[in-house]
Amino acid sequence: MESLGELADKIEVLLVQQSDRLAFHHNDTQNDYRVQERRLAGLMLDQSASDEKHLEYAREIIKLADAYKKDHIGPLQLLNKEINQHLLKFERVLRTAPKQPAVERWLSLSKELHQICVEATRGIDVQTKFNKYIPTLIINSNGHVDLNLSPEQSKEFHEGMTANYVLLKACAEKHRRIQEEREPLTKHLFPILAEVKTPEAATPPARPSVIIHPRQGKAWFRLLKVLYVGSWIVGLEISGIAAYGAHEFYIFVVGAGVVGIALIGIRKLFYYVVPGRSTATEKLGNEEVEPAGR
Repeated sequence: MESLGELADKIEVLLVQQSDRLAFHHNDTQNDYRVQERRLAGLMLDQSASDEKHLEYAREIIKLADAYKKDHIGPLQLLNKEINQHLLKFERVLRTAPKQPAVERWLSLSKELHQICVEATRGIDVQTKFNKYIPTLIINSNGHVDLNLSPEQSKEFHEGMTANYVLLKACAEKHRRIQEEREPLTKHLFPILAEVKTPEAATPPARPSVIIHPRQGKAWFRLLKVLYVGSWIVGLEISGIAAYGAHEFYIFVVGAGVVGIALIGIRKLFYYVVPGRSTATEKLGNEEVEPAGR
């Protein structure tokens, strides 16, 4: 039977992989799916292009989304199941050992952390399905991009996208809070994990969803983060209201795209001006910062 230390080692490696894969999804520069999906969506909605081109781009987006679900989301879902199996095995072994409150707390935090990542995985899956929604409508309309959605359809899509965005943001924040307690506990209970990492755990970049921004303790910085998230939600709400009133779905898509580009640009400008770095992930000396994300 494997020891608690051996099982904890495996769980830690798998959780690192899980965090890295979730962070990769939100990487706007290295995730080719996100880069290509945005590019093709812009081309698909170009009013100056022919309906044949609209159809071509719509089909490419759907093909891209299906491939992403198979190659990225599918393996992530399998990884989630593997982590759950190891957590259950750890729990069974722990029951046979003398009572260890600190280890029980570590297990509880690990299970909670894993559940948050499972929810984030579902959110990514839903987000990918939303990416196929407009292309499917355009294909069904033979390439016409001046879509006339019913008020119910516009409302359903707009509220669904907004709710999913809020879910993913909430998952990232919960992940960060749990790791603030869990990581010191891991180093205390299983110090070998902090010293010896397997190649899989050592080679990827630092876990973006776990790193704490050096200005996180500043009230003004937390306020700016709240305002930033709120700006996304308000921007999507305004785009949705405009599209709902005009019964033109593409207005919401274009509006959401403009909001996204503007807010990401403002975020990058903030990290360039205030901390004096070109990107939010750049390191100055040994200082670690939170990554940029949508």
